[in-house]
Amino acid sequence: MFGRSAGSRVDVAPYFKAIGLLFRNPSVMLAPLLAALAGVLVSVVFSAGYTGGPLDFATGSLAAYPEFVRSIEADSGLVTTYGGPRLKTPTAAPEYLLVPQQGTNRIVLDGEVVATDTYLPLVLLRLSRPARAEWSIVGTSDEGFLDSGVSATASVYSAALTGLSRPCATFTLITPPDYPGGWPYSVSSDGRELSHGLLRALQTVPVVVPLSPRGTARGPSASVSVKVRGQAALAGIVVSAKLAFFGVEQCPTPRG
Repeated sequence: MFGRSAGSRVDVAPYFKAIGLLFRNPSVMLAPLLAALAGVLVSVVFSAGYTGGPLDFATGSLAAYPEFVRSIEADSGLVTTYGGPRLKTPTAAPEYLLVPQQGTNRIVLDGEVVATDTYLPLVLLRLSRPARAEWSIVGTSDEGFLDSGVSATASVYSAALTGLSRPCATFTLITPPDYPGGWPYSVSSDGRELSHGLLRALQTVPVVVPLSPRGTARGPSASVSVKVRGQAALAGIVVSAKLAFFGVEQCPTPRG
């Protein structure tokens, strides 16, 4: 499993200032992306962990991630994958997958990190066999934005829960600049509210909530939902808060 802890401090001001530029000129990312891709592939060739298996590529903000996953089995997280022209042919998942680590991936697959790029946040992942997801999120955009008043739900599968005696979901809520007042948010699981508060403009709020896995014949699973009421214009589009850096880890030890 891999990811970023929601407790990390993030300076979001430069990020939001850059969004407008990227919307107007998406090609500015092409050169560094190609350079990063070349760097990862070179490091893989000289890595003892890579044995020449087939590579496939996941795209994060440019398309559904990973785009070859057609369905995810509840509880177990086992994935059904498609390949071929326009991804219409049932096929086995690739052995290796290049994954962007921009913090807003809506599916994370279980596997071992073989190589990490030093230029852009990209990792090469050797997928577990059979291929399965650790968790998936529905209800966010490719960039991680929620819709005002609409719940986004993260489904957590057995691969992410194995070995955790007290699992917690961790993530960050990030708000755009320049709106008045506060946006109320709530976090719930199985109809039970776990956290709530107000989100001010240009704020980064780390959230840690306990999960209550359900035991099934296909393994434990859990879910958590997030809802934010409020929206603002950003680079010509209307957005609510961003849900980023989702992960699953052992709950912190209670103080006292």
